Amino acid sequence: MGRYKVIIRLLAACVVCGVLLFSFKDCKRTSGDQPPRDRLLPLQLKDVDEVNLTLASGNEVILEATPSGWIMTSPSKSRALDAAVQRLLDAFEQAPLQELIDLEEKELRNLTTADFGFDNPVGRLSIRGPRFRAHITVGDCDAVTNSLFVSLNMNQVHNQNQDVLVTTPSLREFFLKTPADYMDRRVFQCNMRMVHTIILRRPTLGDVKLVRAENNRQWSLVQPIAARADWDTVGRLFEILSEATFVDNDTDGPKPQAGSLDQTESPSVTLFSKNDLAGQTLVLGDRVPGDADLTYARGPTGVMAVTGTVRRIVLSPAYDFRDRRLFPAAESIAVQSLSIDADGRTLSLRRAETGWAVTAPVSAVAEPGEVAALIDAVLSLRAERFETFDAQTVGERIASATVVSSRDGNPFAFSIYSPNSNSTGRLGILPDGSDTLYLVSDTAVSNILSRCLDPRPIMSRTVLAINEDDVRAVTVASTGATTQRIEKVAGEWKSATPGRQTDEAAVRRFFAAVSSIRAESVVSLAPTNALPLAGGAEISFDMDDGASLRRILTIGPRYENSYPAAVKGRDTIFILSLDTVSGLTQNLFISEEPAPAEPPANPPIADKDPK
Repeated sequence: MGRYKVIIRLLAACVVCGVLLFSFKDCKRTSGDQPPRDRLLPLQLKDVDEVNLTLASGNEVILEATPSGWIMTSPSKSRALDAAVQRLLDAFEQAPLQELIDLEEKELRNLTTADFGFDNPVGRLSIRGPRFRAHITVGDCDAVTNSLFVSLNMNQVHNQNQDVLVTTPSLREFFLKTPADYMDRRVFQCNMRMVHTIILRRPTLGDVKLVRAENNRQWSLVQPIAARADWDTVGRLFEILSEATFVDNDTDGPKPQAGSLDQTESPSVTLFSKNDLAGQTLVLGDRVPGDADLTYARGPTGVMAVTGTVRRIVLSPAYDFRDRRLFPAAESIAVQSLSIDADGRTLSLRRAETGWAVTAPVSAVAEPGEVAALIDAVLSLRAERFETFDAQTVGERIASATVVSSRDGNPFAFSIYSPNSNSTGRLGILPDGSDTLYLVSDTAVSNILSRCLDPRPIMSRTVLAINEDDVRAVTVASTGATTQRIEKVAGEWKSATPGRQTDEAAVRRFFAAVSSIRAESVVSLAPTNALPLAGGAEISFDMDDGASLRRILTIGPRYENSYPAAVKGRDTIFILSLDTVSGLTQNLFISEEPAPAEPPANPPIADKDPK
């Protein structure tokens, strides 16, 4: 029993000693406000209210935190550059503590504050928060290690009787700057993405007012006229205003005269945002003497000078901000149909599930690339200038067009007028329901109308596409050669004539050729005696796809290096190349009989005008 009491007493004594030792170490660690061994500062710089810098130049910079960001109150009152202040705080918070030289070591080595550069410091930094104050003196760098000597006091201001902290030399750079390096020189401090209204006041030119739509996809010009605004021009305006910085603040350079910054007499720009209903205004004054590209201005942060780029964009003509596009739909993918009437002829195009189709003057599949080029040409029409429509002075109406977009499904119709005496080199375009004439380049419009007058290049050159799986029999009849007919039997192609055997390789080549028969060109939209098809070849496809019972391709006599051809039931006459016809009329059988003869030559006279 006595042994157990001794053991219990020894354990209790160990616990008491451990508690005393821990308390002693904790007290030693906290006494004197010594920082942790791995970081220069013993705290995190959160919720900092004020930063006071004394730079190497002797200038004092005082920065105060506000809900909207940092404000510089000295040497001049202006917005501070939030990023620069944050870099300063981050650098000191993360600075490592490389070594600590305490008072005892300084006395043993007979060192004074002058040995560390504290008598003539590089700079001083005071940081104030709701629960702390930190005063830092930055001295010299060690001649051998290049480490930086720093003095830290968490209570009194710049008390030199402190331990010397050794840290990274990069902290010196923050004190070698000028006050301007911590100044936010942007003219406008608002978030440009939140701006919904822009007002340009120009006493001699008339005001311009721009309003952003609620969906943020479109700007509208509401003054001096109601019209769509040009997205790119408004974008350039925002780019210039967001990048605008003042060149001189109110403490530098010659002072502008007060009269030159009268908002009622001087041009100005005001931005209204969701978070700033009062708006931020920049008033432009006279040009700075001796510098033609600088202009005096009064902005949200005081009197300043800004570059001439700002003045030029604010004083731009009102129509520069107007959308010069003729159509709201800016992409060809949104267009569903297009119809153009000119010189008594009509070209109509319609988007279908399988692609574009020509619906007038003939029904045909359209060539995708040609349709895309035509639509892009129409959508790219831009007004060089605008005029109020006057029926008495406008020229003759020469064409009309209608575009339907998937964005709203409503047709957008317009008329094209020949130029009047004051619009040489331009044609007038008048949208239905509008009183404004868009004056566009006559070359651009003529390029579009020429495609309407001759639609043949727009028609697809894939005149026939046969899927082998949908065919049950093929007949190839050529003048001067034995007719060939093959039929599908149990999934295999067999000769319809006893005693003849199909050439499987030739049959595969044949169906590869007919899977997409491409014409060289379309030469006529209607049958004509000038393009004879009789006396050539005829290829019939008996179909079982339910779309049609039979499809027939007629090939006329050879003319020079091509053949005229047509698909039965369609009026269009087109031209096939020698290689295409050779693949269509090849011998499909294995036999000693001669190969089918090419259609005889009978030179036609090509009709190159559309009918």
